[in-house]
Amino acid sequence: MTTVTLLHPGAMGAEVGAQAHRAGARVLHVPTGRGSASVERAQKAGLEAAESLGSALAVSDLVLSICPPHAAEDVAREVLEHAFTGVYVEANAISPDRALRIDAACRERGVVMVDGSIIGAPPGPDSAPRLYLSGDQEAVGRVAAVFEDTAVLARPLDAGVGAASALKMAFASFQKSARVLGLSGGSCRRRGAWHALPQALRAGGTPSGVVVGCRLPRALGFARAGGTPIASTPSSALQLHAPSPAHQRS
Repeated sequence: MTTVTLLHPGAMGAEVGAQAHRAGARVLHVPTGRGSASVERAQKAGLEAAESLGSALAVSDLVLSICPPHAAEDVAREVLEHAFTGVYVEANAISPDRALRIDAACRERGVVMVDGSIIGAPPGPDSAPRLYLSGDQEAVGRVAAVFEDTAVLARPLDAGVGAASALKMAFASFQKSARVLGLSGGSCRRRGAWHALPQALRAGGTPSGVVVGCRLPRALGFARAGGTPIASTPSSALQLHAPSPAHQRS
């Protein structure tokens, strides 16, 4: 049985921990210093309370850090102050540079870090978020196995630390721009101007690659997976075609 220390059982963390628990993992949390709502969520999720962080880490194979992004380094630092030599999963919405700094600190202590990013709403009957994982492939496989056949869809990436964090940042940017594109594109379509948008983008100095990027059928699935409302990426707003070579030269 794999033992996981979850830091911490917030709205997302508790539900992710519950999925691991239902799949057969032993999932610990540290109630010391946590609010009553956090403790209640952990109990509801079936998590096991540990006496202290040290006692939890002493028996854990993995640490799963799901905390407010601003606290990511502090949580990692607190873990690394203990004699933990398992796999540290940094699953917060942080930049690739921050992920790499945490990875460097982990390596100094002999800890393997897996870079993770959660895209989607907390897992539940109507929600199955993706957990993208990058870094040491053996460690990535161990983490993915914890969530096998659960509502947390582990998606290993064949890339190093920083890749999963970069994906999360790109998704967040896409999610915002997709909503804007859905609204403004809908207005163009209703007024009969949608077909002219690629030409206008090129004329305005938008790089050809960005114009090509306006053809978004593959990205639609990416947006849906992360919970972007379908109305924000309507099919009618995804029908711009890549400019022909002749148009690209014009």
